[in-house]
Amino acid sequence: MTIFTKPNRAVTLIGGAVELCAWGALAFFIVARRNFSPIPLIGIITTLIVIRLVLNMWSHSKFNIRVIFDSPLAIFFPVPLRAPLALWAILLAVSFYLTFQYDLAVPRLWMFIMGFATLVAIYNATSLFEHLTWGIWVITLIWLLLATAIASGGALTASWVFLKISILQRLYPGYEVKFVQLANDQTTNVNILAGVVSPIVMIPLGMAIGLLTAPNTSTLDKWSRRLLIGVFGLIFLFLVGLLLLTQSFGAYGALVVGVVVFAALRFHKIGWVLAVGAGLAIIALLIYIPTLMSLSPEQLDVLLRKRYYIWLRAILMIGSMPFSGIGLGMFPYASRLMYIDMITSITDQPPHAHNIFFELGLDFGLIGIACFVWLQVMLWRMGLRAIRSDPDSAYAWALRGLLAGQAMWLIFNLTDLAYPGTRASFIYWGAWALILAFCKKSHSP
Repeated sequence: MTIFTKPNRAVTLIGGAVELCAWGALAFFIVARRNFSPIPLIGIITTLIVIRLVLNMWSHSKFNIRVIFDSPLAIFFPVPLRAPLALWAILLAVSFYLTFQYDLAVPRLWMFIMGFATLVAIYNATSLFEHLTWGIWVITLIWLLLATAIASGGALTASWVFLKISILQRLYPGYEVKFVQLANDQTTNVNILAGVVSPIVMIPLGMAIGLLTAPNTSTLDKWSRRLLIGVFGLIFLFLVGLLLLTQSFGAYGALVVGVVVFAALRFHKIGWVLAVGAGLAIIALLIYIPTLMSLSPEQLDVLLRKRYYIWLRAILMIGSMPFSGIGLGMFPYASRLMYIDMITSITDQPPHAHNIFFELGLDFGLIGIACFVWLQVMLWRMGLRAIRSDPDSAYAWALRGLLAGQAMWLIFNLTDLAYPGTRASFIYWGAWALILAFCKKSHSP
């Protein structure tokens, strides 16, 4: 039975705009208001599914069961990543079911749902505007501006930054009191701030170089290109400054890796030279670090033992429940419940495992770790294939920035945690959506 005869572009664009508005409402409830009431959130998710169902049916000439079945899946599971994402969603439901402290699990559950919705909303938005040369660039710019705003908001409440930079304390003597009160006495750890910045810092550089050098952006107006290049350049400089301001050694190491990966994705020989140089620099840094030398033996012992016992505790928990995990977000609660003998002070009770693979194993078991690795392998394989197909295109340069950001994010997550189930999930899942979008764009005629 024929329902629709021809897709209507105006209706499709209006539907896409409504979808983005519904996603914005979801973000407002989850991120801005931190409201995890199930009724409004379930209503918004249902709206997203219905909109995508209508849009998919509109794009088909015949009404059939496959469209009805496929459309709700597409709202959370884009075709290129459908298998690992669907498996991850199942593991998320199982992990939430196993939770025994729901006040800790509910926020993380909705942050993950927000991540799924973000990935699909951004990916669908790039598809809606794929007939426009500038569409994907504007969408990426909007995403970058929002991500930069999130990072800037974190910097405002990161009082540790001001404690580390003495000149800032002299310029703003009342800063910490005013802004800590404004943030409800919950300041942002500078390491968390570094984890937010690390996956995005190289992206504006890739976008700017792509617009400047690539021939396939010639259809853009000259002044539009110059404006976008200038904006992307300013964002890059701002993010580098913000990353340096955190004074996080993990972030500095990630930045070195990001620069090496970015160069290696274009100049293979230079990339290897930079890799060797970066490796030697890291070895030299480990041999002689003034900060470590200034610590007393007791302080150094606490610094080294803290990570060791956190990771050991995480490994023991994963070993106890390797296939299901211990429950969503249960690491701090389970630590006090099951491993109190390994906790010697309040500093030994962190809210997370300081390693993304351990945290995934705690939440979702070994299958969850494998699922995440599977997703990353697919993203990197598609990205590298797209770069090789046209290495000098603007899309290839954008992918270099996105993949270098992924490398930085993964390196940072080896000793700390910037988790895809937190308020910053918009950044991490949005980056995955843009990798998919640029890969698709690079293969389009």
